[in-house]
Amino acid sequence: MPKDASVASVVTVSAARELIRLPYVNWKGKRIFYRSTAPTSYNNTVICIHGAGGNSRHWSYQLTMASQWGHSIVAVDLPGHGQSEGPPLETISDYSRFVEEFIQLLKLERPVLAGHSMGGAITMELASRQPELVAKLILIGTADQFMVAPWLLESLQAGEMPPAFIRLAYAGNADGKLIEQGIKEAERTPVSVYLTDFLACQAFRLSKADAMTQIPCLLLFGAEDRLTPLKKADSLRKALHPHRLVVIEKAGHMVMIEKADPVNRAIEEFLQV
Repeated sequence: MPKDASVASVVTVSAARELIRLPYVNWKGKRIFYRSTAPTSYNNTVICIHGAGGNSRHWSYQLTMASQWGHSIVAVDLPGHGQSEGPPLETISDYSRFVEEFIQLLKLERPVLAGHSMGGAITMELASRQPELVAKLILIGTADQFMVAPWLLESLQAGEMPPAFIRLAYAGNADGKLIEQGIKEAERTPVSVYLTDFLACQAFRLSKADAMTQIPCLLLFGAEDRLTPLKKADSLRKALHPHRLVVIEKAGHMVMIEKADPVNRAIEEFLQV
């Protein structure tokens, strides 16, 4: 562990009978923020990795599930995101090495990694490189190869995050309040962070998938995901064994927010196997 590594709890808040801790860890001189909950006793830890331009708040509905899941839950703000310092990292590989070092800083042994979208790519990259570090994988709305729309990259390069893209992240019949919250969240995130992340996604290609064949994996997709369509699960299912595929109806790309209850039940069942 680096000499300057330290973890300090700065505040706690109560949510749904869970105590959510809001600490920081020192990573290469930068303060990295994360949220965590733990039941009275737990078997393991679930580390939640958000998607492009996201932050740990995207896992708010999962952070309340520690007692039911029997696991400590940690949701981290990647470098340059949310309340974490530093610039965003330029490649999925760089992010995966950050997560590896984050695990070491928290002194965790073989956590379950849960990744949404870009976060799923990060978890797969780490698992393919260091499979012995990972107990299980939970991949939500992710792919082994992303195709970022040219119009989105052009808008980001021009300094604008188009609200239309945020709307596409939700199912067509999603609650309007959720969509408005998503747009407001996006407005708080620098466009440069989105651009860096989407360029990293554009360049990502899953390698060494054979190394992950012994890691139990849950694939979760929204049936109406317009950013990472369900067909993306096909290639993942070929690469990941053993695996379980769960499709959540009437949900889009932000499935863990749109349909938190069925998502949480699917994860609970998977963790108990």
